[in-house]
Amino acid sequence: MRLVENNKSVSENQKSLGDIIDSTLQDLREKPGSGKKIIELCHVGKFLMLLDRSCSIERAMEQPDFIIKSNEGKVGLEHQVVIDATTKEREGFFENIFSIAETELQNDVELPNFLANCYLRPFLTYQVADKSRYVDEVKRVVKQYILTGRTEEDSIIDRISSMPHSAKNISVNFGAWWQKPITEELIIAAVKQKEQKISKYFANTGLSIWLLLVIGGLKDSSFEVDKALNLQLETEFAHVFLLEDFRAKLWVLK
Repeated sequence: MRLVENNKSVSENQKSLGDIIDSTLQDLREKPGSGKKIIELCHVGKFLMLLDRSCSIERAMEQPDFIIKSNEGKVGLEHQVVIDATTKEREGFFENIFSIAETELQNDVELPNFLANCYLRPFLTYQVADKSRYVDEVKRVVKQYILTGRTEEDSIIDRISSMPHSAKNISVNFGAWWQKPITEELIIAAVKQKEQKISKYFANTGLSIWLLLVIGGLKDSSFEVDKALNLQLETEFAHVFLLEDFRAKLWVLK
């Protein structure tokens, strides 16, 4: 496991990232439903920026996710975010609650435009049966806060802050959390999961395939590298990389 050194300045990195992703980003923005692919593109752009091998993106596709031009010739690149699935399910539940509440409040003519930042109560549990009740609570509490500046007692929102905005939007904040360290077992499991489809990646491209694993988001479901791991990867992927997104650190695993 080796850390790739990046000695470029912030402005140099920003220019490099733009050179790598801008044309593909423009194409994706013109296609409806491309949000997930745009996130993948940003991860891959940061990866290639840090790798610094004069790489470029030839095209975005599926299975594998991208075709890359490198100093080794063309290669296929598959992308995978590694997360804590249990925590992610909880985050997704509450993000959906606030998204529904936001959509319904956008039609409320009594409300001015606003951006409300809502902090969840700590250790909040949930059941699917609570969904409608939570949506109604969020709508009621946010509306009262925007109109009066007061926060009434409820079971989901701990506190709110707001500011003027160009639309009616709600952001959910999960509060403080400890980022968990990635383990050898989690990495090996993620590689093996993707390796099940590697024959299809070969068939679709006729190219050798790289795998990019991404960690280090800004939620409790994310992981970080807290020490160099002693990994022995046996895999058909030509190279395997690990990107810590927020820290902008790139590790070579194979």
